[in-house]
Amino acid sequence: MKSNENDEDTSKNLVFRSALFLRQPVLSPCLAVGFLPLPSDSIRVGQLVTMKWRVERLKDIEEKRVPQNNDKMLYEINANSDKWMIAGRKRGHVSLDMKQGSRIVISILCMPLVAGYIHPPHLGLPGIDEVSISCSPAGCHLVCVLPPAPSSSFCVPA
Repeated sequence: MKSNENDEDTSKNLVFRSALFLRQPVLSPCLAVGFLPLPSDSIRVGQLVTMKWRVERLKDIEEKRVPQNNDKMLYEINANSDKWMIAGRKRGHVSLDMKQGSRIVISILCMPLVAGYIHPPHLGLPGIDEVSISCSPAGCHLVCVLPPAPSSSFCVPA
């Protein structure tokens, strides 16, 4: 850039300014979801089993920053229909208080349809970002399902 001023002043420092908007990553999740232990007795094909998940709020949420009905959470249970039959609602709303330490238990009645090591049904929270959920403990990866109990019938002549 040329200027009409003295040659000594032409070597001015130029300063560039720019505004960058940075988003802070979610370093601490808002919710913890845990798969609760199954009954100690073995699970068999055709036997009803109650699966339970605990959802706990890890941080307080300021009521000013969220809509009034944010204590309502949508949940859905996803299961392989070839391996599990779900008895009851697969999808619904639950209330979880906005205060830290609030917790609820979501339970669903299921029946395994096949024997072997199979993946259990999965609890999903569709309205909440995955980065806001901590799965601790991670939950079981496979469930051991035994074949149905042997049964026999016979006829006795009268």
